[in-house]
Amino acid sequence: MSSTRNTLQRQIILDTVTNMKCHPTADEIFEEICKKYNSFSKATVYRNLKLLSGQNKIKHIEIPNGADCYDFTLSNHYHIRCKKCSRVFDMDIPYMNELDSDGISEFTIESHDIVFNGTCPDCIK
Repeated sequence: MSSTRNTLQRQIILDTVTNMKCHPTADEIFEEICKKYNSFSKATVYRNLKLLSGQNKIKHIEIPNGADCYDFTLSNHYHIRCKKCSRVFDMDIPYMNELDSDGISEFTIESHDIVFNGTCPDCIK
C-alpha cells in the first residue's frame, strides 16, 4: 500500500513541477501541493524531489547564494536568476558542449551549469 501511495505522491510532485511557471524551489512546490492536498509533509516533497532528480525525471538546479530549484526541461541549457524577485528562468542561448570536452582542464569534465544573474522584465517595470 505505501508503495502505491509513494508512486501517487511522486506523480503529484512531478506534475506540480511540470505545471509551475519558472523553476520552483522545494518550498514553493510544497506550498502549491498543499493547496490541493493536506496529506503531504515537507519531508515527503524533499525526499521525492531528490528521487525524481536522481531518476532524471526533473533537473535539480543549484543556485549560488539562493534556494535550489527544479526544472522539468531535461536538455542541457542555462538559467538566469532575477536578483530582485529571485525567480529563475531558462536562458535562450546555445549550450556550449565544448566546455565539457577533454583537454581544457586536468579534470575529466562531465557537465557544467551556468546561472546568470540579472533583473527580469517584470522587476524592471
